[in-house]
Amino acid sequence: MVTVSDTDGPIQIMGAGLSGLAAAIILAKAGREVHVHDIRNDSGARFDGDFQGIENWTSDEDFLDEMREWGIDPDEFKTTSFHQVDVIHPDDVITQAWSPTVAFRVIERGTANHTIDQGLKRQAVAAGANLHYKSRVKPEDCHIIAAGPKDTSALAYGEIFETSHPDHVAFHFNDKLAPGAYAYLIVIDGIGLICTCLWRKQQKSGRYLNETIAWYDKHYPV
Repeated sequence: MVTVSDTDGPIQIMGAGLSGLAAAIILAKAGREVHVHDIRNDSGARFDGDFQGIENWTSDEDFLDEMREWGIDPDEFKTTSFHQVDVIHPDDVITQAWSPTVAFRVIERGTANHTIDQGLKRQAVAAGANLHYKSRVKPEDCHIIAAGPKDTSALAYGEIFETSHPDHVAFHFNDKLAPGAYAYLIVIDGIGLICTCLWRKQQKSGRYLNETIAWYDKHYPV
């Protein structure tokens, strides 16, 4: 891999996901010629429709303010903020953790206009970056590799559904539902996601999702 400091010419980036697009925005705004390559047909295609979280409790500065300092506008994509999240202990006791500032945000990944992927894509194009989809390049020919890991370090099994339940986030730490990891419920604008995460593939992994759905169905009216 070549480095950005090695050349005054065009910067080649492998991967048009969040990291690749963020790098493209910053470099293009600094006046560099930037080319971003991705083997898929659009940014966000890999995670289309998925909810992901941005924690905001480990830093004194709000993460969206940090993004603005980098030159990235978080108003270009939808975020849902939470001051309170449910933390569910292994004995099923629910602690409602609350913060006077935003503790947690949910973003949506994918190809829809309101997703973070498309928001960063619009900003990269506006900054002057050149995006090349269905483009395969070699890592050694790129200055920045932002294509993600080749191997899977964790597996997530989930189900998306419609619900009248208000916006909500609940994290569950229980080895019976997610051995060594965690399960969660996210509800945003009438769309719910129940998911169990496993650090490795388990025998009959699907049963953990079924048991997780049954648990949330019992304790939350979703």
